[in-house]
Amino acid sequence: MKVEDVDLRAGKVEIKHGSEGGAKGGKGRTVYLGKASRRVLWRYLAGRDDGQDGEAPLFVTNTGRSMRPCTLRHLLTRLGEKVGVLKTYPHKFRHTFAITYLRSGGDVFTLQQILGHATLDTVRLYARIAQSDVAQAHRKASPVDNWRL
Repeated sequence: MKVEDVDLRAGKVEIKHGSEGGAKGGKGRTVYLGKASRRVLWRYLAGRDDGQDGEAPLFVTNTGRSMRPCTLRHLLTRLGEKVGVLKTYPHKFRHTFAITYLRSGGDVFTLQQILGHATLDTVRLYARIAQSDVAQAHRKASPVDNWRL
């Protein structure tokens, strides 16, 4: 991704299709950033000499080179080891995002677009996991059950 792919005012990122954009499955899409992510990304770009250059890579290594997927994978693995979280990798963050999105009230159709899935089949898996959380929470907090009648 390039700096020009991000619109911090509108809070959106254009992920280009194909190998150029690096979208999972080669499918381009628009994803949106919350206020906190926009603020952090703005600070990150403001601290870089090329942060205003639209053609510059969006994420760079300490040496200023474009970050590759394997670089991100290694970074996440090292961070996971440092804090004691096993099997930390980019797709786990994607999976965690999907579950958290649904737990927070997001809908499966919007999630499908965000993740770039052609069908709802994979999204249904996330929905089932989130729904089991709802069932478990209900069993734990059911007012009638807690009355002990």
